[in-house]
Amino acid sequence: MRAGKVQADVVEGTGVGEVAIQAGFAQPYKTPMTDLIPERYRDPDSLWTPSRISYHGIGYNTKLVPPDQVPKTFEDLLDPRWKGKMVWHLGSSSGADLFVTNLRLKWGDDKTKEYLKKLATQNVTGLTGVSARALVDRVIAGEFAMALNIFAHHPLISAKKGAPASSILMDPVASTVGTTIVPKGIRHPNAAMLLVDFMTSKEGQTILAKAGYFPVYPEIPVDDDIAPVIEAAKKVHEQFISPEHLTKDTPASDDMIKAAFGQ
Repeated sequence: MRAGKVQADVVEGTGVGEVAIQAGFAQPYKTPMTDLIPERYRDPDSLWTPSRISYHGIGYNTKLVPPDQVPKTFEDLLDPRWKGKMVWHLGSSSGADLFVTNLRLKWGDDKTKEYLKKLATQNVTGLTGVSARALVDRVIAGEFAMALNIFAHHPLISAKKGAPASSILMDPVASTVGTTIVPKGIRHPNAAMLLVDFMTSKEGQTILAKAGYFPVYPEIPVDDDIAPVIEAAKKVHEQFISPEHLTKDTPASDDMIKAAFGQ
């Protein structure tokens, strides 16, 4: 885009919105479809629209974590039995940084710092250059008992295929959205808006739901494999973390991780 050679008329993804907005590449746009979306998932500046919702939780290997030992709170992760058996994704706004940002918004910085000092004694393995999905795969393989802050539906999809995997949502559960951006200087603005309208329509959201994603319209049913996440989310406080919060809070959260873990 800086070279004046825009390659796409519409850009969608988790984390894309923050980058585009911060760099000044996103242009405001309006679509009547956003009026049907819950207000907390909308951008008041109209620089992005939500395409899908993600709930973040703890993924675990059901062979290594018996049902009566599944951690239910963030404090439960401090149990000595989990020392050296947990993994998280470093250097990603949807990984360890989001885990910390979620706690900061709930507890404040001081309590979060004290918690991270205790969590650091658990020898949590920090990995870079991997996806949240890859963390779940390594938990399924038995390399780790648990993965912190993964997309909660990924273990359930694997469990349906016979993998020893499940997930749990802790209170508060962090939720984020995939964001749809219309870049500045695009060649096909009308086509871009037609696509955005379709993606945010109930028809487009139904297609996403059938493909294993969480739609932004609550009344659209999700795939049976991941429906337990929706039911679990109703029992805890959902803390929606907008692209703007991710942009603003991620650097400080990353600094806290480095201070506590030396990572």
